[in-house]
Amino acid sequence: MRNFYFVFLFIFSTLSLSAQSLATFEGFDLPLDTFLNGSDGQSLYQDSDISFPTNFSDGFWLGGWAISTMRDDSTASFENLYSAKTAAGVNSFSYAVGQQNAMIQLDDNVAGQIVNGFYITNTTYAHGVIRDGNQFSKKFGGEDGNDPDFFKLEIQKYSNGVLAPQVVEFYLADYRFEDNSEDYIVDDWQWVDLTSLGNVDSLHFTLSSTDVGDFGINTPLFFSIDNLEIGTEISTNTDNLELMTNQLRVYPNPAISEITLALPKIASASNLQIFDGLGREVLHQVINPAQNSIDISSLDVGTYFLQVRAINQTQFYTIFIKN
Repeated sequence: MRNFYFVFLFIFSTLSLSAQSLATFEGFDLPLDTFLNGSDGQSLYQDSDISFPTNFSDGFWLGGWAISTMRDDSTASFENLYSAKTAAGVNSFSYAVGQQNAMIQLDDNVAGQIVNGFYITNTTYAHGVIRDGNQFSKKFGGEDGNDPDFFKLEIQKYSNGVLAPQVVEFYLADYRFEDNSEDYIVDDWQWVDLTSLGNVDSLHFTLSSTDVGDFGINTPLFFSIDNLEIGTEISTNTDNLELMTNQLRVYPNPAISEITLALPKIASASNLQIFDGLGREVLHQVINPAQNSIDISSLDVGTYFLQVRAINQTQFYTIFIKN
């Protein structure tokens, strides 16, 4: 099939650094046709200087990332969650599978650098359901092939813990063309350029689809990535610097039982909410500038999203809780 590469041109000044990090997922030494999904008790998997949080509970992989060497490129069902359609990674058998609202965290020594990008493809499960449909999901394009369907991934960054407005989009399937012969479902590894995001502390991944029912999106919300590359530069774009000024800070991060908030611009009582990886509220309280320590000892290990809402602004932060 044709390759569709999205190249984002972004002009900025840079400072050179000395190292580059690359997550290839080969260091886990997984046997072929196996995977790691948090069932081993891990709350995140680390490759190079990059952390991939996962959420496994009550016998199910509920969120985040799995590391895989699965090679099933034909079974399009829930029993085959961990296979990429390519049946292998980029120049290896290893790769990662992510799902809706997955996060990637850059460790302290590379936080704030530019993420060059990563390779992406569909999972076998998502690819087959998009192509053929099933009892829950439609066949993309409909029976006559003319429905303008799409399956899209959006990537946003956090910088200094603040969710930035910039978005990089990648279409894992696109049936919106007037000429149906141009419709496609990604089935090979394609590069996603993230340099337009500038400085990055962590990344947030959101999937969307035109196939939506009464209970939400019907398309299986999974995708595969490999060879995520952290660059050797830090952006000094003034837009990024302005965005990072006087924003909410949370530390330590990762945390264990308590976090401290720095609220430089919030001078009145504020609502604090913490949500888990599935979007469920797990903590809600009113805070004020003098109250900057929050007890999180009741929360399980994992990735959470913190929201502080004041009269004139709302600020967001991603926190990671460890043992």
